[in-house]
Amino acid sequence: MFAPQAKLKKGDYHDNMDGAMFERWLETRLIPAFEEKYGSDMKMVLVMDNASYHHELNHEYFPKGKTPSNAPKGLCNDVLDKAGCRSIKVMRDGKELNFEITKAGVKPDKSNIPGTVHANFPRGPSVEELRHAMNEYLPAHCPQALDSRVEKLFREKQWGIIWTPPYCPKFQPIELVWGVGKQRAAGLYMPGRTMLQTREHLRRGWYGGADSVGDRMEKCNVKGCWEKAMGEIDTWISHDNVVNPGYGVTGSLMELANIQDWMYSGLEREVDESDESGEAADDSDDSDDDEEDEEQ
Repeated sequence: MFAPQAKLKKGDYHDNMDGAMFERWLETRLIPAFEEKYGSDMKMVLVMDNASYHHELNHEYFPKGKTPSNAPKGLCNDVLDKAGCRSIKVMRDGKELNFEITKAGVKPDKSNIPGTVHANFPRGPSVEELRHAMNEYLPAHCPQALDSRVEKLFREKQWGIIWTPPYCPKFQPIELVWGVGKQRAAGLYMPGRTMLQTREHLRRGWYGGADSVGDRMEKCNVKGCWEKAMGEIDTWISHDNVVNPGYGVTGSLMELANIQDWMYSGLEREVDESDESGEAADDSDDSDDDEEDEEQ
């Protein structure tokens, strides 16, 4: 269990957790406990939701605060160079344009800028075009650049991660387990309860012990929490093909069917909607990106 003292006086306790604290829990609690119990040869598969602190990028390619969606042109160039990319292709007005990637950290002088990604639009790529090229290249050729800090850690250990759908807490067995612990700890409340006592009450709620009137509480039924979450997922699956006829998934969590049609049909719908919108990329902020490059 990881129940640190809150540092922020806010009603939402989620604001007290960040990527660094989550990583500290992994490295000092979860991983040591797992390896002590199962040995170093056993592989872990971690099931996680999409909380933002689970997805904090590792800083091997993108510095803190920068991501593929907000990287300026200079950083895009440096990331692509580090990832082994030597040039990008941009489709514009039905024509294919090629732009050279330069050595990371070394911006070419003005005489060498033409033909590179550093050239101003339209002689060079817009920041949107460059980000699009980067987001196509990295997953195919250097996926580790897009790893979160936990993904990088697990990749190095050759372990796995399963991400559950966003905004679906009922699919999370851990939410049910925490619900049991918090409900029982609330029943044990007493005025002036300390942090250490709160942690002990949470542990009693999960592992069993005396309740507020001395009766015995059984251990939290973790297996039942898992079965409840799996039932919720199976219910969602049973409705998917009704809501999305022809391309919804069918079956159950353990025996999914029609998954390929579900994946590709969704992609085709996104493409169709994009084509129908007819919206062109806005390059109006290119001058701002050039200013950011000048500062680098």
